[in-house]
Amino acid sequence: MLPWLLFFMYTFLLLAALYRLAATRKIAIRPPVLAAAFLLKVGLGCLYGFIFLKYYGGDDTWNYHRESILEQGKLLHHTGEFFRDLLPGRPFGASHSWLEGIHYYLMDLEYWAIVKTLALFNFLSGGNYYINVLFFDALVFAGPLLLFKLCSGLFPQREKLLCIGLFFIPSVTFWLSGIRSEGLLLLSMAVVFYYYYQWTRRRTLRSALLCTAGLLGILVFRSEFLFTFIPAFLGLVLAKRKPSKSIYYFFFIYIVALLLFFASSGLPGPLNLPAVIAGKQQEFFRLRGNTVLPLDSLQPTLPGFLRVLPQAFSNTCLRPFPWEAKGPLQMLASLDIAGCWVLAGALVFYRRRDWRTLAGNPLVLTMLFYSMAQILLIGFTVPFPGAIIRYKSVPELLLLLSLLVMIDPERKLFK
Repeated sequence: MLPWLLFFMYTFLLLAALYRLAATRKIAIRPPVLAAAFLLKVGLGCLYGFIFLKYYGGDDTWNYHRESILEQGKLLHHTGEFFRDLLPGRPFGASHSWLEGIHYYLMDLEYWAIVKTLALFNFLSGGNYYINVLFFDALVFAGPLLLFKLCSGLFPQREKLLCIGLFFIPSVTFWLSGIRSEGLLLLSMAVVFYYYYQWTRRRTLRSALLCTAGLLGILVFRSEFLFTFIPAFLGLVLAKRKPSKSIYYFFFIYIVALLLFFASSGLPGPLNLPAVIAGKQQEFFRLRGNTVLPLDSLQPTLPGFLRVLPQAFSNTCLRPFPWEAKGPLQMLASLDIAGCWVLAGALVFYRRRDWRTLAGNPLVLTMLFYSMAQILLIGFTVPFPGAIIRYKSVPELLLLLSLLVMIDPERKLFK
């Protein structure tokens, strides 16, 4: 069967499955909106693949696809080897310490999780990249759906803004729709949030196991993000006990986290967290990019981080400026940043009258504190605008959600 016929047939079947899922799980989203959201995601995912193949030589997204063809053959003819790749023997055997072994094993798991999943998709897609995008986006679409169900339940009457934020911001959706780790990372975080709230209501073993699985997913798909996520998640756990004191819990946890972070500078090796961050920055400095933003070398001390802080903020929250943008992806990044600042301005002038109560909600604070910390950490380590916008796509989405729930678009400014 022709690939395009397969593509449309599978699209129809997946949409039917999504309609069924939304109905049985009581997700308050109308079928036409659900279809538009999924089709936009798939369309942007295909555009992602096309752009990176035509203008960037394929990038990792096409490398994953090519390797998946080989893995499909391995599954058919060397089945045992296909599954042995998932064991930790090789990365630990090639490492000099158990911490190094864990690091390499997590890198392997991230790679194999994507490539071997695509290998399974190949049996249905015939090895077609764009049909695999369809299947991959159907899988990671569960992340925004879980967040929508959770947030629409916590913030009634906010469904329209939540729907726009989760499904219809083109720049964010674009980076979360390609065959890369970001979509799986968002899915993992959504599983953590959703099933933690389920666990607080019912205390079932299933909810606890799925929440733990989500944390392990973050560890696999972006291990460095987990260390930023842990303080925010700990704040959520504590704040759920006394929601009225949420903001105090978060400030206390982040002050303690910062003190521990810089206190670790006296510890050796990988326990010296400021040195680890500085080393990660040096790894990026050794890479090549078409555009490099100004970023001074980090010194693993508090004064060193404070000195680079203005550049970190500028690179992630202001740049590239429109006149600096080179090519469509950088222009998209510039428009994305402008849109975020417009939304922040809307919060100032069109905030809900109960915005203080909403701002103190444990989930809003979790998303807000985590996203700001993660975006700044990206600014400290990454000098390339293309990489910055991809890495910050997940925390940026959570930041936008935390702002959107406090905006009232129908409020009259001078009423």
